[in-house]
Amino acid sequence: MTRQNLFIGIDLGATKISTALVGATGKIIARDYRETRAVEGQKAVIERMVDAAHRVMGEAGIAPSQVTAVGVCSPGPIDYRTGVVTAPPNLPGWKNVPLGQLIEEALGATTFLENDANAAALGEHRFGAGRGVQDMIYVTASTGIGGGLILNGQLYSGTTGAAGEIGHMTVLPWGPYCGCGNRGCLEALASGTAIAREGREMVRPPSWPQAISSKSQPSW
Repeated sequence: MTRQNLFIGIDLGATKISTALVGATGKIIARDYRETRAVEGQKAVIERMVDAAHRVMGEAGIAPSQVTAVGVCSPGPIDYRTGVVTAPPNLPGWKNVPLGQLIEEALGATTFLENDANAAALGEHRFGAGRGVQDMIYVTASTGIGGGLILNGQLYSGTTGAAGEIGHMTVLPWGPYCGCGNRGCLEALASGTAIAREGREMVRPPSWPQAISSKSQPSW
């Protein structure tokens, strides 16, 4: 294959990193899945992303010089114009990280950064159930909740790149705190993380009232 039809896609999530080497038609040639381990810090996560990219190239017998470009998607918010991850709620400590530049320098290929839900919306529009439609919304529910908009056949990102971020709509005023700092966001109530939290609280055994004194307890 020539340089003109090989691409690497890296999906950075709060839980896992998914990486694939693909052709221009979207056909997956090689793929890699691994845990994000965000608690280990930005440097360790980025090194894991770069290693995953080298692994899919190695599996396919491809040299980095044969890759046309790299697409990286990250939980929002991001600045896709500068390739900077600004302050993702589900990646603690990631603030104004020039992820696009760091990946580009490590792999030696032009790199584009996009919000994960926006990238998923665009992929579904080009290769999936959204093919042929002019307007659609893509909703993703995982560690967080996100959304991507296709309007008039084009990805719509809005002024700040945050258009479609439905996970941070307030649906329950004074509800549980969200990773973004607000309360009652859809993500704080219905994401995979939120559902797991609710499940743990429902099965937690009740505790004895603190007001019961030793004198009032049974003597058995």
